[in-house]
Amino acid sequence: MWAIWSRQVAVPHGGTGAGIGLVLAVVAVLVLAASWVRIATHR
Repeated sequence: MWAIWSRQVAVPHGGTGAGIGLVLAVVAVLVLAASWVRIATHR
């Protein structure tokens, strides 16, 4: 959702590459995965 929204709203003219929404989404997935691994290894 972040990736699509950020590319539609805040793209500079002629901008290419990953938008800030995609970067935030990747960071969120990494944080959630790390949290899951930490919880799973403690059980």
